[in-house]
Amino acid sequence: MIEIRVPATTANLGPGFDVLGLAIDRYNTFTFSASEKCNLPEDHLVYRAYRHVFQALGKPVVEVNIGVKGDIPISRGLGSSAACIVGGIMGANAILGDPLDKNEILKLATEMEGHPDNVSPAIFGGLMISVMVNDKILVNSMPIQDSIKFIAIVPDFELSTEMARSVLPKMINHKDGIYNVARVSLLLSAFATGRMDLIREGLNDRLHVPFRSELIPGYQEVVDRAYQAGAIGCHLSGAGPTIMCLVDGDAIDFVKELKVFLNSDFPGWNIYEHKMDQKGAIRL
Repeated sequence: MIEIRVPATTANLGPGFDVLGLAIDRYNTFTFSASEKCNLPEDHLVYRAYRHVFQALGKPVVEVNIGVKGDIPISRGLGSSAACIVGGIMGANAILGDPLDKNEILKLATEMEGHPDNVSPAIFGGLMISVMVNDKILVNSMPIQDSIKFIAIVPDFELSTEMARSVLPKMINHKDGIYNVARVSLLLSAFATGRMDLIREGLNDRLHVPFRSELIPGYQEVVDRAYQAGAIGCHLSGAGPTIMCLVDGDAIDFVKELKVFLNSDFPGWNIYEHKMDQKGAIRL
C-alpha cells in the first residue's frame, strides 16, 4: 500500500492574488492499494488526478483502491481540491516508480487546478511564490519566522471558488494595481526581515478581498476583533470563507479570546491553530 500525505494551504495572503500560497500543518492522507477496479467514481477528483498521470505519460492505468482520510474542510479556502489533485498525482507517480520530479508534478497539478498558487505549496511546503509564463511555471520559496502562528477561523458554511470568482471585477484601475504591488512587496520584505509591524499593512488588498468579503457575513467584525486580540495580520484564505489570522509567538490567549467571541456572536464557526508546514506532500 502507498500512503501520501498532503498539507492544507492558504492562498493569496491578501495582495498576492493567484501568486502567493502557504502550506499549514493540517493534512489529507490518501492510500493506494492494488485492485481490479477503483472504488471511487470516475469523476472523483483524486481518481481523475491519478489517471491524469498515466494519460500524460502514455501509460495504461493501473487500477487501485483509493482511501481518502480528509482533515481539510471542503470549499472553505484551505486548498482541499489542490490536496486531492496533488495526492492523486503523487499516488500514481509512486505506483509508476517515481518517474516525475516535483516540478513535473507541479505542472500536471496546475493543468488540473488551473493555477499554481495552492498546488505549489501543497507540493513543496512553506511559502511559495508562483508565476505562470506561457506554459512554464516559475516558483520560489520565501522563508518566514518560525514564531508566526496561523489561526484559521472557519465559518460554518461553504463558499465555492466559482462563486467567489464570479463577484470579481473584470477590470481594475491603475491606482488599485499600484496599491497591490506596493502591499505585496511590503509583505514579502516584512517576512524576509522579521518586521512584524509591517505585516498588517502588507496584507491589505484591493483586487479581491473587498468583493469576496461581502459574501461572508461578519467578515469585518471578526477581523476587527482579531486585531483587538493581538493579531499581527489577517487575510481571507484563498477564495474564502476562512479568515486566516497571523499571531507572533504564543497564541493561547488569542485563541481563547476569539473562541469566546465566536461562541457568542458566530456559533458554529471554528478556530484552529496552525504552524507553517515546511515539507509539503510526502510519501509516508
